[in-house]
Amino acid sequence: MKLSESNSKFNTGDLLKELTAIDGISSDEKNIADKLMPYLDSVCDTVDKDTHGNLIGYINSKNDNAKTIILEAHMDRIGLMVTKICTDGRLKFTNIGGVDERILPLSEVTVLGKKHINGIIVPDDSNDASNNNKMESMQIETGLTEDEVKKSVKVGDYILINSEYTKLCNNIVSGGAFDNRAGIVSILKAVNQIDRNKLKYNIIILFSVQEELGLYGAYLAGKTIDADAAIVVDVTHGETNDTKDNTGVFPLGCGAVICRGPNLHYAYTKQLIDASEKNNIPYRIEVASGSSGTNAWALQTSSDGIPSMLISIPLRYMHTNVETLKIDDIDATANLLAVAAEGGVDI
Repeated sequence: MKLSESNSKFNTGDLLKELTAIDGISSDEKNIADKLMPYLDSVCDTVDKDTHGNLIGYINSKNDNAKTIILEAHMDRIGLMVTKICTDGRLKFTNIGGVDERILPLSEVTVLGKKHINGIIVPDDSNDASNNNKMESMQIETGLTEDEVKKSVKVGDYILINSEYTKLCNNIVSGGAFDNRAGIVSILKAVNQIDRNKLKYNIIILFSVQEELGLYGAYLAGKTIDADAAIVVDVTHGETNDTKDNTGVFPLGCGAVICRGPNLHYAYTKQLIDASEKNNIPYRIEVASGSSGTNAWALQTSSDGIPSMLISIPLRYMHTNVETLKIDDIDATANLLAVAAEGGVDI
């Protein structure tokens, strides 16, 4: 399906399921980049991949004097990495990105070696049982001997934490890599629904690499991309039973979460809020008193700096294989992005 076709053919959940089935662990994003390239080709005038692996698509406004706005989401996902092949054929491992250790025991994984090997995370029998929930006290059981494992796996190979895209009730879904394939879906949906005749700005779509390792891809892209403003799309913490009385968490279904704080351009962010209200787009406000911890920080502080805004999608159980969100929040974010790109934010 080309995204330039009628927006009625764009199914948010179907695309999210498709994109989360791809690996793309931080610093090894080739497979997800290859998957996204045709989608960008269908809506962009030109598409490039820089030397770091960032995907950059350009959509030109019919306005000769148009300013340029970036729509950004990172395409990498968390994962694991082999650190040792043991004499019994089991594998020791470490994390790539901030993996939530609580979900690791008995999780199914795929070792992305020369040949993909299935495994399950089990306690390291040589350790004190009281430490079994710590990553250093876990191993991956593959059923193979040491010699058999070494034919396909090397130290440093990446490991995918397996997940299954599952539809729950009330338009809520669960799975892995929603952080931040959900942000990618919102951007693709936004540019699909933009009226090109109303497009006030040139758009640069930036799907960046290595966010989970330290915002690296966005830092590097910010040194070479010339833009007047940026809207970063990421996820934020969704409300659960044990956090519902906390600040900084948001109920699923609340809409686009607009962040305010010194990392984000004050006036542009206020206009995002105004645009939400004017267009009846549901939203909430999040506060970040310093760095937002997202690529908005990287773009704001790279090179000469790009004035940035941040919209987030509420997500429960972040950095697990059962991340959970409501499709409506992706759609609300897409709608706000489209309004902003059509001129709802005056940069």
